Amino acid sequence: MRVRSVKGLLHVLQWEGKMTDFENSIEQELDFEKLTELCDNLKEAVREILNSCGMYFRIFSRVKSPNSIAEKLLRGQYGTEQNPKKLQDLVGLRVVLYYYDDLSICRDIMESTFQMVDDWSRPKYNADEFKATKINGVFRFPEEFFNVYKKELWNLPIDTTFEIQFRTVFFEGWHEIEHDMRYKGEELWKNYKGFSRYFNSILATLELCDKSMVTLFEDLGHSLYKSGRWSDMIKSHFRLKLGEGQLYPEVAQLLDEDCKQQR
Repeated sequence: MRVRSVKGLLHVLQWEGKMTDFENSIEQELDFEKLTELCDNLKEAVREILNSCGMYFRIFSRVKSPNSIAEKLLRGQYGTEQNPKKLQDLVGLRVVLYYYDDLSICRDIMESTFQMVDDWSRPKYNADEFKATKINGVFRFPEEFFNVYKKELWNLPIDTTFEIQFRTVFFEGWHEIEHDMRYKGEELWKNYKGFSRYFNSILATLELCDKSMVTLFEDLGHSLYKSGRWSDMIKSHFRLKLGEGQLYPEVAQLLDEDCKQQR
């Protein structure tokens, strides 16, 4: 047991030493100040686009830390003969949507705005299981944003791409807990598959919450339509952030006439 413990300790020390050296080289090669500026510019661009569409959302961003980059490159063996693929999420955006049916709208908006790499990544569902509602896409850095990065391009196996992930607000909280307590805490679940299954079953409730929220506002929109409250009807049924905007009088008049004909 003692020999195994010593070997295990040496392995850990060797790994930590390798990680430290690699982190230092990453810090020297990448300009994290400029990458942060690039990340902020991308976040504000996406925020402006979604705001202009009247979407309800929250947006977050991050640049991978040297430690996270080193760990992912070493574990994934990126840029090797066995795995020539490069790391693609040096910069990451996360958009939390209020309503699940906005996922497809945001997907189309991003595809028409940025140059996409590969296809969207999304959970594959079976009829008897539940998974978190989210989609992930990888896009090239737009040239006008990447211009802020003046330093010579790095030699690390890292693409000039960013990842954007869309989740619903109900799944956001669950995913944060899952990431810290299961993905990074595998030791908690060893030999306790029943608890892990129970944890997954919570997703069924969250999926129902997602769909129920949309149904609620669609039903409210129908009631507002019957009451002739057109601006409120559009805001509720389509769940758009309209602010103080009102319909043109001509449109309201057409809707008034249409409503009278149906009574």
